[in-house]
Amino acid sequence: MNIILKALLANAKKAKGGNSAPPVPFMKIKAEKQDRPLPGELLEENDIPYADPAKGLFADVVFPKKKETKTLPIVIFVHGGALVTGDRKADRVFCQELALKGFVVYSVEYRLIDRADAYGMVSDIFDAFEMVRNTAGRFGGDPDRVSLCGESAGAFICIYAAAGESKTLRKIFEIKKEPLHISHLILFSGMIYTMGIDLIGTVYRRALFGKKNLGLGSMKKLSPDNPKLLRYLPPVYLVSSDADFMSGNTLDFAKALRRWHHDYKLMYYPIGEELTHAFPALLPSLPESTEVIDAVSEWITGA
Repeated sequence: MNIILKALLANAKKAKGGNSAPPVPFMKIKAEKQDRPLPGELLEENDIPYADPAKGLFADVVFPKKKETKTLPIVIFVHGGALVTGDRKADRVFCQELALKGFVVYSVEYRLIDRADAYGMVSDIFDAFEMVRNTAGRFGGDPDRVSLCGESAGAFICIYAAAGESKTLRKIFEIKKEPLHISHLILFSGMIYTMGIDLIGTVYRRALFGKKNLGLGSMKKLSPDNPKLLRYLPPVYLVSSDADFMSGNTLDFAKALRRWHHDYKLMYYPIGEELTHAFPALLPSLPESTEVIDAVSEWITGA
């Protein structure tokens, strides 16, 4: 592990968890407190274990009390935190806001970069998929209507998990579990590109992919721009802003999706200094966040 990544992990530990404290000082990241009381229209179940107990992974679920239909669509949410911090409770208020729109929302975890590489992280989400499939009925959720939503580093993991119906991808990641069909993919301020020669690639590539010693051919297969991978992705909804220090990843991915005629939407805010990194998930009370949540909800349900 390189010295920069070790410093990120050390800073994350000093911050005592959560993904509101930026790993490096120049990053503009703000977040609301997550201790808001549960709205009366919702119920929740916390600390649902999944995967090998040694991994220590848990999920929290929030869902509506009253159901207008027999089953409700599901959203699986994957937190951010630069792969060095964050957990299932980091975006609790955002998950509540989604549930108020009529979704069963699972907030799940993955092992961070001091415990797993990219292969292990994606495998953790496949374990979460199995848990969702087995428990959805308990909360009134429909396992055949599942969307995947990730913010920042969580978006990186979501791209590969959402393309899990690709046999080639599952072979590279050595995943033997059955994929879960994902109908929609939502990415807020995604840390999408981790293999380049830029700062992100320098910091993360070796730690995420180096253990497998992949050649250029295999790395090309895992590029988010690869049309053979994109064909397995569902429609994609991208959200970012000028105040997002990682907006370039979102805009570049939008260009790739457009180039390969993939179904996508881009919600981009060119003004607003308060609309910092992953603002819809970290700052869900902002009017613009409400706008995003409304738009994404309508997009998923076709309303």
